[in-house]
Amino acid sequence: MSYFSRKVDDTFEDTPAAAPGTSELTMKIDVVPIPTVSGKVDLQKKQRQNEAIPKIEKAGKDLFAANKTTLNSEGGKRLYRTSDLYNPVLSLEELIPMLTSNNLTLRLNAIREGTHAHTTCMELKTGVLFDMTKQAADSSNEKTTEVALKSAPDAGRIFVGVKCRKGKHYLQKLDYEVAPSFDDKQHLRV
Repeated sequence: MSYFSRKVDDTFEDTPAAAPGTSELTMKIDVVPIPTVSGKVDLQKKQRQNEAIPKIEKAGKDLFAANKTTLNSEGGKRLYRTSDLYNPVLSLEELIPMLTSNNLTLRLNAIREGTHAHTTCMELKTGVLFDMTKQAADSSNEKTTEVALKSAPDAGRIFVGVKCRKGKHYLQKLDYEVAPSFDDKQHLRV
């Protein structure tokens, strides 16, 4: 007769805070249909969206690829900065009409790694992108806007950086600022 025992621990532990410079978070931009509250589905519109999304992603190339981040601590908050700048291949002047004509929007994702980790998602509306093209650039020819969830301020803020080149505007970087207490709860492991 054999005996065996197995210890099962169903509790979750917070992931220890990462050291500055290292990060277990990636930023990703997705093209998605604009969320609707009515349960109605227009099949023709859905088909146009399904055809447009891969075309936009192909035109944007690395703009829609996952981008690793580096971690800095500033003012008691964690600031995740995209490690690589996005290539200037799809300007906002080209992207905005592609999105609006197909009733699409951009979803900004802060993707945490781990077994039970959570992703923070925010919407970057075409109106915000358009407003960025009209605002004044800083001394380094860059423009920045902030995206946040009014209903969940603890979820942090995503800063969207746009660079002006030859009269056109290109998404360049994403930075995600979040309180350590909220961030630690989202990096759960078993």
